[in-house]
Amino acid sequence: MRQEPGDNMESTAQKSCWSVTFKALAGFAGAMALAYLFGAF
Repeated sequence: MRQEPGDNMESTAQKSCWSVTFKALAGFAGAMALAYLFGAF
């Protein structure tokens, strides 16, 4: 029932990559929202 090391590493790397991408997108969206709010007011 144990996974192969290669598969596990690949899966972890993929999750980490998606996590970083999501954080970058969220941060960028947040910065844009703040700039828009301050610009609007």
